[in-house]
Amino acid sequence: MKTHDLGELLARKPRDVSISDFLGEHARQHPIRCGDIHFVKALSLEEETQRLLHPGQHPPAAYTVFSGPFVNMPHSTFNHACCSEDHETVYAKAPGLARLQRIKQLSILANPMLAPAEQCHHDLIFPHTREGHSLLAAAYAETMMVISGKSRNETKKVVVAALLHDVATVAGGDAMKMVAPEELDEEMLAERLLKRDPILPFLREEKLDPDEILAIIRNEGLLGKVLDLVDRLSYTALDSFHFSELYHLEDEATADWPQHIKYYQEKGRAATQIVDTTPNLFDFIFDFRVTDDGVCCRDAEALGKFLELRAVMHRDLYLDAYAHIAEVFLAPYCDAVYRKQGVERLLEMDNRELYDEVAKLVGHDSGASITPWMEQLLQQYDVHIDELDTEENVADFKETLTRMGRVPIHELDFRRGFNSNTNLLVCTNEGTTPFYVEQPAIAQRIEQIVDQVKTIRVYHARPYFKSFL
Repeated sequence: MKTHDLGELLARKPRDVSISDFLGEHARQHPIRCGDIHFVKALSLEEETQRLLHPGQHPPAAYTVFSGPFVNMPHSTFNHACCSEDHETVYAKAPGLARLQRIKQLSILANPMLAPAEQCHHDLIFPHTREGHSLLAAAYAETMMVISGKSRNETKKVVVAALLHDVATVAGGDAMKMVAPEELDEEMLAERLLKRDPILPFLREEKLDPDEILAIIRNEGLLGKVLDLVDRLSYTALDSFHFSELYHLEDEATADWPQHIKYYQEKGRAATQIVDTTPNLFDFIFDFRVTDDGVCCRDAEALGKFLELRAVMHRDLYLDAYAHIAEVFLAPYCDAVYRKQGVERLLEMDNRELYDEVAKLVGHDSGASITPWMEQLLQQYDVHIDELDTEENVADFKETLTRMGRVPIHELDFRRGFNSNTNLLVCTNEGTTPFYVEQPAIAQRIEQIVDQVKTIRVYHARPYFKSFL
């Protein structure tokens, strides 16, 4: 195993050379193989923010540590995935990844709340894409399979499944899927896409059975368990990296932000503490083994850190009430776009095209104006959110709203919580055991985080908001 400290390398990067070219040259001079570990530093959000706040000035480059497998891939916008020589062509040829470059990983989630109108860019905070997520998931899968001694053929199957597992993501992501859950179900759409051009010829060329790849995407069988795990590893790694960047923004950059955005920045504290204290946490990918019993981890402590990080990401981002407020505004417009464009068009569109369609519906020229438009509406209609425990409390609260002269505009029920994944397996001398058995105290703490999101969220506004919708 070789270690390429690309963070140290980037510190010596000439200012007139792009990061991609610089790292690409390193990759050419130092062949990277599956199983190597690479410490990557990405351009920090702080530098991007300062560049926007102070145009014309060029502060010294600032980089933030991110640990993960790396190789420079042609035509890729996200260059920290690793692959062996055997599978490099698979990464390069897999259909559907080009479109995923234009589908944001977190889609509508959080972006309109976190990108203030004066910075004029709704992609500022969470720029990472489904392509980057898919590449990293495939890299994790390949690493896990290779170090577990699995065959080339089995490894190739799960790598391709990881690359293709998000190709059926429609523009708008989860927000769009909410308007027609059955018609826009990703597993159903994946079956359609895997059995036609351009994916079917690709699978035939690689001598892969589309039904077998689809089964893995549906998390069936042992390889399906591998994909399910690397999917969670990848999105947690990428999302927590960008989320912690938000927390580290300097006061100058956030001084004029609305109060709800400052509140959201503060919510990144728990995830940031984990990321900062264990910056190389995801190196534990090399401690996973694929066995007949399933996938197990040899480092119970690192697995506990990951599960805790994933839990606070659900509490403070994925299931946060403010993070979903854009869906309240955009749901009727997403529904209108879906009815007008249809499923096939949504499988071709990217997020920018979706915003452009929404802009037409609200009388704007460009999708770039949607974020400041929603920021304005938040203030104009005085939108607030309250979280309650039971349906009875919700009914009482709605009566209170009526007496206050306000109207409920949307309701989200998250009382089911989320899967804590504390049943993941830990490798022991006797075999394997669930994490919650091996580390009961940490598992209990994680379950307490799960309980904290089990609420009903009621969004309410001034009475004329409904007439606006």
